[in-house]
Amino acid sequence: MMCIMCNNDIALGKKTCSKECAYKLRAKTRMTLHQPVEKECIECLSTFQDTTKKKLSVKCKDCAYMAGAQARLKNGSYERTKEQNDKLSKTLKMRHAEGRHFTEEGLENLSHGLTERWRSYEFREKVKLGYRRNFGVDHHMKTAASRDAASKRGKNYRASALTRIAMCQAAAKRLREGRNQTQFYGKGGIRKDMGIYFRSRWEANFARYLQFTNQAFQYEPTSFSLMCGKTYTPDFMIGDTYYEVKGWWTQIAKEKFNAFCEEYPNVKLKIIGTNEYNSIKDQYSNLIKTWERK
Repeated sequence: MMCIMCNNDIALGKKTCSKECAYKLRAKTRMTLHQPVEKECIECLSTFQDTTKKKLSVKCKDCAYMAGAQARLKNGSYERTKEQNDKLSKTLKMRHAEGRHFTEEGLENLSHGLTERWRSYEFREKVKLGYRRNFGVDHHMKTAASRDAASKRGKNYRASALTRIAMCQAAAKRLREGRNQTQFYGKGGIRKDMGIYFRSRWEANFARYLQFTNQAFQYEPTSFSLMCGKTYTPDFMIGDTYYEVKGWWTQIAKEKFNAFCEEYPNVKLKIIGTNEYNSIKDQYSNLIKTWERK
């Protein structure tokens, strides 16, 4: 016999060769033989199409899924035994060994889809709805129990050097894109004339000076891991030399700078202090129209 959907050989008495074909046949049958009937959901009162054969549905798809999930949670169906976990692990390993896992293209498509749905606030609203239903708050970390659990997990935890560098670079990227509301002594923000986030007027003006004098630069391109567990990120890189723009120094900044100089003596680093900045300001501030002043 032949499969109705794909014409593959199948055993006697069957209509389809696989689950995929069975699902396709069911969808096709519902649309052709079982004409949909418009109904009102008894839970959310929204309108839905009942495409079942006997037309006994009284809930929309979302409410039906929710009711099923609550029933399984109540009956303990979500709690797997050790034997079930071992069986699932064995199955996943077998699939991976056979090459049945996400390709790089598949992972990229999945990541893109999730990112777009998150940006559209679709996920955020669903997450908030779930938290309100389960915890009574918009986010589970607003509950005392969750905060205590997170505090216990974080005790004595120390991120690796690579992790600290990655965290620092991610934070710097969020700052450049204006996605962090961190407070600074300087006037931080994205400069419209350059399209880059700078932490202060001095940094922004120094970048304008470099741009005006045709000096190619990178802003905060590298984070250096220090032995104390912190990271040091110079403000600018021009050629093979780093530049740090500092009008005044905090105690923490001094300690990180001194540690960097001791641990990376071969890295070229120059300081743009008050004298250097004022010299540039006197010469170029009137020539650069977007120069920021207090």
